[in-house]
Amino acid sequence: MSLAVFSSRGAPVSAAVPSGGNSYRVQPGDTLSAIAKAHGTTVQALLQANPQIHDPDRIDAGQVFHLPSTDGTPGPPAQPQVHTVRPGDTLAALAARYDSDVATLARLNNIRNPDFIRVGDRLRLPGEEGSRSHPAPAPASGGPPQRGISEADYAAAARRLGVDVAAVKAVAEVEAAGNGFLPSGKPKVLFEAHVFSQRTGGRHDASHPDISSPRWNRALYGAGGEHQWARFSQAYRLDPQAAMQSASWGRFQIMGFNHKAAGYHDVASFVDAMKRSEAAQLDAFASFIQSNPAMHRALQQHDWTAFARAYNGPGYAQNAYDQKIAEAYRRHAH
Repeated sequence: MSLAVFSSRGAPVSAAVPSGGNSYRVQPGDTLSAIAKAHGTTVQALLQANPQIHDPDRIDAGQVFHLPSTDGTPGPPAQPQVHTVRPGDTLAALAARYDSDVATLARLNNIRNPDFIRVGDRLRLPGEEGSRSHPAPAPASGGPPQRGISEADYAAAARRLGVDVAAVKAVAEVEAAGNGFLPSGKPKVLFEAHVFSQRTGGRHDASHPDISSPRWNRALYGAGGEHQWARFSQAYRLDPQAAMQSASWGRFQIMGFNHKAAGYHDVASFVDAMKRSEAAQLDAFASFIQSNPAMHRALQQHDWTAFARAYNGPGYAQNAYDQKIAEAYRRHAH
């Protein structure tokens, strides 16, 4: 799940080109997976051989990487059982480096907020049973998700946002029909084909027109529930990161590409949190609202038209989001 290095024109421009010897200089357009494939190795081996790579989704043209040996000489060291957090480390980057996932590392180390780890912390790493070859679009490991939002959680979010509890409950009710998970335990998603097309430069428009479309098309959605996960999973097999960015997640239906506004360094960490609990979904909602002063002010003032426009985009009126939230607010306020 690597992010390409882009040229100044914004398009990937080259595949891996060797720089000689046992090192490689990153070229514009490279991804770790492309470099690994070109040199007969794996992303995990590259990460282990180059501990200076803190975020596998961000590599820069001009960087020089050590190439693991493939000729029978000693390769990268065996995977350690403990990692001491260094400046620049993130849980998502460590998960990729050690062939695991954010949810597993968080569970092994009792980490409540996967977006916050301290320099010097010693983190337990999973054994073979916790490793993975490719991230899978499935519910987070570590038990079933925590469903429901407590009154205390609602009250805390309302205090944080400076609004009444009824305002938060109104948005929670309208955005995902009152709950954040499907019966299967997966978080509710709505996959947006036009966003996936934008995020992938239209590469899949011709081959997969049902999940990649240059224009918004209501007819592409189909049914909700598990059908949306089927659409998401199909896109995930084509481009994991773009797929996660192109769906709205959980009870508050926050788009994956808004992960930073929701308080997460990368989209994989955001998705893992959305899989864990509705409390995490509520926390992401509060961060997302605070990231946009106009939207925050509209919620505080119960200006549902302005709020719906900011939260749902220009198509809010077609779905009468402002009217639905206003009605839900009236119910919860009395």
